[in-house]
Amino acid sequence: MSLQVGLALPSFVHDIEVPISMAVQAEAAGVSGVFAYDHMFRLAGDASRRPAIECFALMTAVAIETDAVSVGSLVIRSSLRSPALVGASLRTVRAVADERLIVGIGAGDAESVPEHEALGIPFPSLDDRLRLLRSTGTEAQRFAQQVWIGGTHPRVREVAAAIGGWNAWGVEAGQFAAWTKELTDTNPHATATWGGLVVFGDTDAEARRRAESLNAGPSTLVGSPATVAAHLGAYERAGASYAVLAAVDAANAMNAQWCGEVQRLCHLAKGSL
Repeated sequence: MSLQVGLALPSFVHDIEVPISMAVQAEAAGVSGVFAYDHMFRLAGDASRRPAIECFALMTAVAIETDAVSVGSLVIRSSLRSPALVGASLRTVRAVADERLIVGIGAGDAESVPEHEALGIPFPSLDDRLRLLRSTGTEAQRFAQQVWIGGTHPRVREVAAAIGGWNAWGVEAGQFAAWTKELTDTNPHATATWGGLVVFGDTDAEARRRAESLNAGPSTLVGSPATVAAHLGAYERAGASYAVLAAVDAANAMNAQWCGEVQRLCHLAKGSL
């Protein structure tokens, strides 16, 4: 099976119709899955709060408005909700999404602290977060077609091996290959997936111009769909079954078409082997 390609939805907006429209367009373009972030707010460069559409509400709305595309989270933070609450929320999403549900779960990190403080929820210790991560992952397996544990900390990767699914965000291909081998040496049936930032353009030159104007970081994939698909080929060869692309300009309506073209090219590349 060729690499499946997903698109992260524009969650940091006021109007839920923006990510719903993107999901519908992504489905029409042949994208394999669409993914919601789990944040209560995001801090802008000037430290002001950007809005965020709640993860489970967005997944449910997207599942209602689509028919075939997988619907997922990247990632639910187990430090914010009890395993039972996550299970109850996923039960609702599953009722609509059926077999299309993919659940990414993370333990939270330093970037999570401001939200914990704003919500009055103490930020747990690493040991407690790992315990919650494992319990939440086990609960999610009752409802999801796939469960991915997100993170690169060695102890998080141990949980991923136990649950059977892992997502690495922004990790370069060589390191991803090494950690994927560790994962599958521990659990031969485990699934490795990748996610990262991207700036698209119809051509590489256009993408580079857009990346410069967006102040994209050095780890961002930049290029035409053909160039991005070629980059993702390295992750597929390293063992990735799924790649989720998060456009820096997330609300740009062209991202769905560009991501769909990446998916098409990945299928063609697999078929030519």
